[in-house]
Amino acid sequence: MLLAASASAQVNRCEVGGRVVYQDQPCAGRGGALEKPQPVEKVDPSYEGPGKALCLADAPRHFKDPDSLKIGIVFYSGIFPSPQGTSRRYTLAINGKNSYGGYAGEKFYHCYVSLDESRLHSFGQ
Repeated sequence: MLLAASASAQVNRCEVGGRVVYQDQPCAGRGGALEKPQPVEKVDPSYEGPGKALCLADAPRHFKDPDSLKIGIVFYSGIFPSPQGTSRRYTLAINGKNSYGGYAGEKFYHCYVSLDESRLHSFGQ
């Protein structure tokens, strides 16, 4: 059973009867709280660096119908750890068409760029 939790609630990954479940209550058996990555700097919401353009240019290649993408808000999220090391993260709200040709609804994607914002590190949800 998967319980919905508010954005500020603690989420716990627990093992119940040999199955993994996610819940907002502490685990009775095995498991514990999930850690959310925290930015390593205070974020200036008005910041718009060259990494934003890299992310906007790269986003379409990750979707089945790149010409149909509707990109909503794009904002700088801060400096975060990533598989490539420490990266700057931009968050993009994207609505793309599904396999049936209908829009699937806006979802948030994260784009990680190098600290100097000259190279794209990764893109995904």
